[in-house]
Parts: sequence; C-alpha cells; structure tokens
Amino acid sequence: MSRPEEHAVPVDKKPFALSVLFEQLAQDLGVTAQDKGLRLHIRASRHWVLSDATLVYRILLNLVGNALRYTERGGVLVVARPAADGQTLQLQVWDSGVGIAPQYQSVVFAEFFQVANAARDRTKGLGLGLNIVQRTAALLAHPLQLASRLGHGTRVSLVLPLAQPQLATAPEPALESALADDLRDVLVLVIEDDTLVMTALTGVLQAWGMHVLAAQGLPEALQLLAQGDAPELIISDFRLQDAHDGIAVIVRLRSELGCSVPACLISGDIDAGLVHAAQDVGLTLLHKPVRPGKLRSLLRSLLRDQRAGQDALS
Repeated sequence: MSRPEEHAVPVDKKPFALSVLFEQLAQDLGVTAQDKGLRLHIRASRHWVLSDATLVYRILLNLVGNALRYTERGGVLVVARPAADGQTLQLQVWDSGVGIAPQYQSVVFAEFFQVANAARDRTKGLGLGLNIVQRTAALLAHPLQLASRLGHGTRVSLVLPLAQPQLATAPEPALESALADDLRDVLVLVIEDDTLVMTALTGVLQAWGMHVLAAQGLPEALQLLAQGDAPELIISDFRLQDAHDGIAVIVRLRSELGCSVPACLISGDIDAGLVHAAQDVGLTLLHKPVRPGKLRSLLRSLLRDQRAGQDALS
C-alpha cells in the first residue's frame, strides 16, 4: 500500500454542515440497523466543520458500518461534541458491541485485522474498514482516537476543525424517482461479497429500471454466464472473496463473453496504485461511498460510448 501522501484521491477542504452528512447516514444505514434489531441514534448537530465532506463521510460510513457489524444488542450513537478550546470538535461513533481487548487496540486499524472473526467469516467483511478510516484521516490530517473496553463497546473519535456557518446554498438534488430512459431494462452484473453493500447497490440500480444479476465472486459470475446471461454492464468491488480482485474478475469475464463489456470498479481503497491498475485495463474507479448521481452518470456514459462504437462499426 502507498503512504497517504501518495494518494490519488483529491482533497477538497471547505466548510460544510455536519447535518448534511448525518441525514445521508440515516438514509444509508438506518435500514441496516433496523434489520439487526439495533438502534442507530444520530444526534442532531448545527455545527459546521472545515474538511472534505466526501472523505469525512467515507470515514463516518465505515465507522458506523463497522459498529453495526460488530454489535449484536443495543445500538450505535453518532454525536458531534465541540472541544473546550472552541476550535475543534470530536465526531464520535459509540457502539455497545464486543469491544476491543487492550492488546489489540494498537493494531485494530491494521489492514485485514478483524475483531472476533478468527474464522474469517465473510459476512463480517475483510477487515478493511478501519484501515481505510485511518488512512483517510491521515490524508486529511485529522487526529483519530479510539477508546474501548472488552465486552462494553467502543468509541472512535475524529477530531475536526470547526468552521463558521455559511450562507445557505441549494442542496444537492435528491435521487430522482423518475427512471433514466437510457438505463431502463439494461442488464447489469454486480459483483460484491458484502451482503449489505450488495443490497443497497441493487436497490439503487433497480430503482433506475435496470435488471440486476448478483454474484459474490468470480465463480458465481461465471455460473451466471454459463446459464446464458450476457450483461451489458459490469460493476465490481475491488476486493473479493477467494483472493480475487475486481480487475482480474472483469478481465476474465470480458474474455468469457468475447467482448469488452463496459465496466467499472468500486473500492474504498485510496491507494494510487489501484487507480493506475484500473486505468491500465480501461476501467473507471469509483471510491466508496459512491454517490448515486455519480454512478448513474458513469453508467450512462459507458453505455453511450459502447453504443457509439457499435454504430461506427455498423
């Protein structure tokens, strides 16, 4: 992995209201919490901070997602607490989960480390979430703090500089309920081994009128192709089960189909090498969390380019 300063993710720090991120978080993970019988409590905040809203949301999404994953009873609390100095605040994520033993607290942010998952249960993911959190926080130069008691839960805090509230601006457009005609009835193959992510992504694609084929990895994807399914688009996560990566999977599937099916890669990794590797095989890399509008625009562009190429050959 590259060092944070070698990142390929641009940093765009500007004042923004935490309330915008909190509202989005409730939409993205509220159902997940309900499905587990947990309470996700996001305490309202009127504070503004100076940072990159997209990257801070990536941190928040990973922290809360991780907390929900390792919490079986109780819930998760998200709260912003201003510091006494009046210059910073702590964006905190509390959970009532399994907690982290003292001997593991220094390595919990290491890549692939997982609490209480010695059997490598794939339903608990690959253990990349907290590593991405640490690297993204370092990229932003925001201190990250952890406090935990085994059997009593965990608190992770991100220290952010406060900012003065700005004049109200027009909010970003919400996800359009109207289906995009150029995506309607398009068959898309989604390769993702995280059940929660797969469910969310499938719901978005189906809301646009797309037909979704779902696979957890290369074997399932090959099985779908063997059944005669021929996707018009492929979306794959980078890190997949059985040591496969999304780039190799897409290359293999294109070979099986005998054509360069339009495809894109999704990853929470900010490593510059991954961007270059994707570009080398003609893939666009989207970083998690992927905004629906950005994904929709990319899929439409990929389809237009593919159809334009076909028209030129006909």
